[in-house]
Amino acid sequence: MGLQKWENLLKKEGRTMTKHALLLANEEWCEAASSGRIKVYDFIKPRKYRIHALEMGSVCVVMTKAKPNKPSRIYGEFTACEIKEVDSDEYNKLVSKGYIHNPQVLKTGEKRWIILFNTFTEYPKKVLKKELKDVRTSTSKKPLSDWPITGLTYIDQQALDAIRAVSRFAQLSKLLNEIKSLIIESFS
Repeated sequence: MGLQKWENLLKKEGRTMTKHALLLANEEWCEAASSGRIKVYDFIKPRKYRIHALEMGSVCVVMTKAKPNKPSRIYGEFTACEIKEVDSDEYNKLVSKGYIHNPQVLKTGEKRWIILFNTFTEYPKKVLKKELKDVRTSTSKKPLSDWPITGLTYIDQQALDAIRAVSRFAQLSKLLNEIKSLIIESFS
């Protein structure tokens, strides 16, 4: 049974499948979120679509934007507490509390969608996007490594679990290599 059929079946029963997302951010935003200083992911442009599938409890995996000689990598994740559109007054209140990194200047009447979160979890080993060649959603034909990530991209639980597993495996591989080096060094 395909994902859409499962979602329709769950809706009939009054339940839903939580959607998760891949989000792009610059490395400075990731560092600020990891330090605990900020609590808001704000979208640069007004959004008219594609945000409504996220809900409280959705996990947002954050990928750094690629730069010359610095490819995109998975930096960490947060769990959404609230997703909402805010006006310039509410946005500025969040700015005054220090919850937004490099805030935008909104004109009176302008609105922006934001995702509020409590804790950002930095992955111990940052995974390059190209290393996600075995990660797929339950309905995708191509791996995440081949997807163009332009801002907000939905993923399902299968892809989220796979991203976490790749990060843990990369961390374990790094640790094993360090142990191997120490053993070789001690016998030299």
